[in-house]
Amino acid sequence: MEHLDNDSAALSEALRILKPWGKLIISVPTEYMPDIYEHVNTYTSEKLKEMLLEAGVVDVSFYDIDKTRYIVSGRKTLL
Repeated sequence: MEHLDNDSAALSEALRILKPWGKLIISVPTEYMPDIYEHVNTYTSEKLKEMLLEAGVVDVSFYDIDKTRYIVSGRKTLL
C-alpha cells in the first residue's frame, strides 16, 4: 500500500474480495522506515488503525516485529 497513489482504494478492493469475517493481514512501513524506497505513503499506528476502521475492518491487532514495519490483522464485517 505504501507504493500506491490511492491506498484507500487498494484497501477497499482487498476487503471487497475477502469473504465475510475473512482475515486481512497487511504489512506496511512505519514512520521510522528510512525513505530509501520512495514510498508514496507512510503510516502511523493511529492513521493505519483509523483507515482500517473506516473501511469496515474490526478486531484490529498490531504485531510488534520491529520499529520499521507494522504487521496488522483484522476481520471484515458482514456488511
